[in-house]
Amino acid sequence: MKTKTTFIIFASIFLALVLMNFSSASSPVLNMNIVSQPSNISHDAGSFDVTFNVTYTGTSDSINVSFSSQPTSGNISIEDINNITLAQNETKVLTVKVTINERYQSGTFAGIIVGKPVDRAEQSITFSVPILESKQLSVSSSAIQEGQQETKVVIKNEGNVQLNNIQITASGDMSVSVSPETIDSLLPGESKEINVTLAERISYLDLGDNTAIITATAEDNTTASGEVTLRKSYCDVEDNGNLEITRLDINVDHGFGKDEDWFPFDEINVEVKIKNDGPEKIKDIEVEWGLYDEDEGKWIIEEDEPEFSLSDGKYKILNIDFKFDEDIDELVDDHRYIFYVRATGEDRAYDYNETCVSDSQTIDIQLENDFVILDDIRVSEDALCGSDIEVSADVWNIGTDDQEDVSVLIKNKELGIYKKVEVGDIDSLDSEKLTAILSIPKDAEQKNYTLEFIVYDEDNDIYKTDYDDDEARFYKVISVSGNCYIQPQATISANLESGGVAGDEAVVKISIINSGKEQTAFTINVSGYSSWADEASLSKNVVLLKPQESEEVTVTLKVKDDVEGEKLFLVSLTDSNGNTITQPVSLSIEEKQSFWKDLWKKGYLWIFVIANVVLIVIIITLAIKISLSKQ
Repeated sequence: MKTKTTFIIFASIFLALVLMNFSSASSPVLNMNIVSQPSNISHDAGSFDVTFNVTYTGTSDSINVSFSSQPTSGNISIEDINNITLAQNETKVLTVKVTINERYQSGTFAGIIVGKPVDRAEQSITFSVPILESKQLSVSSSAIQEGQQETKVVIKNEGNVQLNNIQITASGDMSVSVSPETIDSLLPGESKEINVTLAERISYLDLGDNTAIITATAEDNTTASGEVTLRKSYCDVEDNGNLEITRLDINVDHGFGKDEDWFPFDEINVEVKIKNDGPEKIKDIEVEWGLYDEDEGKWIIEEDEPEFSLSDGKYKILNIDFKFDEDIDELVDDHRYIFYVRATGEDRAYDYNETCVSDSQTIDIQLENDFVILDDIRVSEDALCGSDIEVSADVWNIGTDDQEDVSVLIKNKELGIYKKVEVGDIDSLDSEKLTAILSIPKDAEQKNYTLEFIVYDEDNDIYKTDYDDDEARFYKVISVSGNCYIQPQATISANLESGGVAGDEAVVKISIINSGKEQTAFTINVSGYSSWADEASLSKNVVLLKPQESEEVTVTLKVKDDVEGEKLFLVSLTDSNGNTITQPVSLSIEEKQSFWKDLWKKGYLWIFVIANVVLIVIIITLAIKISLSKQ
């Protein structure tokens, strides 16, 4: 009996443990909740995230949890979730990515996520995201190739709702027809091809890209558009492949632009290489070129070159130089400009039928907000020393904004020119005239001078480009000539050394000082003496003097016999630049004396008279005595 009782006790304990374990395994120990999910989503979103949290509520220290998932609505995939370990009462937040496997779905994207703790009951949550209704069409773009007349475009239902009674129309600067003109219906994701055919002659189209707009509109006004383009070639005849343009190099020789970036009034050089790659001569090759505004469909510049011929294998290089100054007031900042060149010739290899080849380069016209320049700077006449000249120029506002209080400074340091000229207000892409009178100094050196012109805005700042920070400075060379007088930097003084009597030599000492800042050679010349002296000679004809150095030179003049009083002669110094300074020198010349005057002046005349009287008395006395003796 005792043994039976013991067995019953042990059996009861075992059963209690089993029931305890069973109860523990079947009771939930996880708590799972959705934290966030989209309130709705587009059918073409691609993916979305679902965030949830997991909390362990069991009694053990920790627990391992694995997860599984399964879509319940919509074609979606739910990414795998890694296993986690949770401590008692710990919460973790997890995010799962849901991928939308197919566009054009409608309804709801939904799924279930299951958490599986080890030896414990599973816990699950569900998510559900409504799919937005989308009505959307698309029209593909296409091009009609050169030489063709038609192309195809695709109309597609890009939404998740069926669209009905879709009308197809065409508009734009190119006339085309469409077929069919109506699509009865398109299911979500369904598409249909439409034929688009050119409905006008290619010769009527503008050069470059011509565009037709194809529009699809469903009965509920869902609409979309696409483009059909046809690029018209510059050539009017076909290219047989023998004539080639192998080089098209564009450069800005002078101005503010560079290569294919042009400012108005830039001077452009275009180098074009034309080659005959055929087996026979191509004759009467005409090269035509120009700048074309594709948005307006018109030529800004249109020119041609003289015709020439090329034998097989030969080439010709053309250098086209021009100034970009035509129709400046018609330029538009955001228009597309193309430089075109074509060569058309008669090919002997094809019975002298014409062949044509063309090339082009997009040109970026630089129209900045605020930029003013000068063009056509002119000088009215030759610049003569001591005269006034008139300078004129066109002041162009080549920016997109109107300008106020524009002024121009004209200057040259050597000529002492510094003149500010007020020009005033100038509208965008318009010009005003600049005129100014400039004075040329009398003592200007005869040579070329460069006048600088600087253009200022209303704030007295120099205009400059945003393109390359170049300032609006311009230059004009003028030639100054005509009786210009520049006095050499020297001083002359003179003193009579000896002589000064008519008929005698007069010696004058000339002192020369270099008062300039450079060593200078002076050539000495004497003139203006011919009325009172027969000749003049110099002790030295040339002196070389350092700054502030002096030297004496003597002038010997042979004075004529019949002169007296104050007499002048000229001493001239000429420097190495041909500039001359002249100094008059005054001399007092005494009259030449006769013998009797000399005696009179010296007091000897009275002695001579007395001696003559005494002699006469003696002669008379002797005559009387001789006469008496004969008697």
